Order: sequence, then structure tokens, then C-alpha cells
Amino acid sequence: MDTVGAESIATGECILVKHDDTLDPKIDTASQWKAKVLEVRALDPEHVYIRLSWLNRPEDLDSGRKDYHGKNELVPTNQMDIID
Repeated sequence: MDTVGAESIATGECILVKHDDTLDPKIDTASQWKAKVLEVRALDPEHVYIRLSWLNRPEDLDSGRKDYHGKNELVPTNQMDIID
């Protein structure tokens, strides 16, 4: 587990990734991107890099939401990125 500021991030955790510049302290979780942490590396506390795999909502899939999808289900993807 690595600590970034006041946040702790561990491999295997699912996280929200903010994709806009709003300063509103209330987070709208439905509109934020979701990802699973695969690896955390840091040069120092100011330079932390997270390798992640994106999670999609069923609505975002080509086939769309089906009856068997859970209300809050997230679907893992093969798409990986590294974010700072």
C-alpha cells in the first residue's frame, strides 16, 4: 500500500478517477471513471504512478445493459493505462 498525501492506494483496489476540473467537494460517483489498481510506483510523494485496468458500466458496452447485470455491476476491461 502506498500513501499519496492523505490517500492510501493498494494493488487490487477499485478506485474512482476524476475526469473533470470541478472543485466541488461532493463527488458524483456515477459520473466518475472507475478502475482497478494493478500496480503503484512512486519516485517520491509528489510523483506517484498508478497502472490500472478500466472498469465499464454495462451501459458502456456494445451490447448494452442486460437483465442479468446487477444494479451497480462493473465489467473489467483489457484496457490498461498509467496515470500520474
